[in-house]
Amino acid sequence: MYRIYLRYSLAIIVLIVMGASVYHFYFSAKSDAIDEEIELVVESEPVMEVAPQQIIPKTNEDESVDVSTKISELHKEMNGLVGWLGYRNVRWENQKKLNGLLSQVELIKANAKNAELQQDMENMRACIEVAIANEDSEGLRYAHRIIHDLDHFMNNNMGDNKVYNVTTYGNDKNIKVVIKYIN
Repeated sequence: MYRIYLRYSLAIIVLIVMGASVYHFYFSAKSDAIDEEIELVVESEPVMEVAPQQIIPKTNEDESVDVSTKISELHKEMNGLVGWLGYRNVRWENQKKLNGLLSQVELIKANAKNAELQQDMENMRACIEVAIANEDSEGLRYAHRIIHDLDHFMNNNMGDNKVYNVTTYGNDKNIKVVIKYIN
């Protein structure tokens, strides 16, 4: 009688170990594939990983709360349009949406009191206009990176902890890429 219980117990233990191994192998392989995909994206683009404690958002007493909110909202919209590889499927015939982006950029620029922020909005506007004129999603990617960095530096939006360093307001280490695209 005890032999039967022993056999069933051993069989159950073996099944549990096998199941755990398969589970671990499957998710480990899936995780590695995701990491490889992310590494490919990171290798081809100037990105800096930022630890949360390193971020010190600039404060400007005369900057309206509306500007910060508009930047956050525009960032979310740009994420939906071109973020997470969405730039590969831009619908250029949707001029209403694309022109809406330009309107939002102009609204932010008009209400911004900080000269650096105004310059970043001008760069973003130019990127979008060049992208629309040439149906080139790269310009939308640059525009997204600008608003991403602004949301990061102004609103302390940690999001994915990536900073592209393409804004005069935050860090302009890689802004040459944007300027080259615009010109």
